[in-house]
Amino acid sequence: MRVIVHGHARLRLVANTHGRLEVPAAGPTKKLCGAQRMGQPKGVTCKRVAGAGTDHLGTGTCSRHLGNTANHRTAAENEAARQACALFGLEMQDRPPAQVLIDEITRTRRSIAWHETEIAVVMREGELDAGKLERLMTRWMGERKHLADVTAKALHAGVERRAVELMEDEARRAVAMLEAYTAALGLDRRDPRVLEAGRVALQVLPGGS
Repeated sequence: MRVIVHGHARLRLVANTHGRLEVPAAGPTKKLCGAQRMGQPKGVTCKRVAGAGTDHLGTGTCSRHLGNTANHRTAAENEAARQACALFGLEMQDRPPAQVLIDEITRTRRSIAWHETEIAVVMREGELDAGKLERLMTRWMGERKHLADVTAKALHAGVERRAVELMEDEARRAVAMLEAYTAALGLDRRDPRVLEAGRVALQVLPGGS
């Protein structure tokens, strides 16, 4: 296995049958509630999907086994945050998992801002370097996709208010950047092809459509 470090994230890769590195495929797993069923012998547990009937579907106990109580909801949110950190290869280092997600959102936003600054510099140059601009835009879009993914997981883990604020701010910034990009390339933003490309690009935002 090879580990590639991106910011604070670690991407674990394995060699496939052709010797090429790729992200290992996640098997189909479905977590269950797992709570002891009342009136049943010890070890007979609930087979409902974890969090069924609650607002934390996928983690924690179901609604029939106290899943909607405050303590169980908090525990489920913490578990969802820990799962998200593991998914993105984020090291917690004794920090609360929700804070790790917020820190990763902040780091990614700074990276996006840096790329936007570099893109602005390229677009101000007398002779436009289309290749360099395309490379910067590709990396910018990649960071935006990562931001969308982390934000979505943070929302699921109950890190709601701050994550929503960041998401709304990023949506406004994305629209402004895409408009500047099309203008720098001399494209008419009313062109149906440009509008379609913009729609596709904005789909990396959480809830994009």
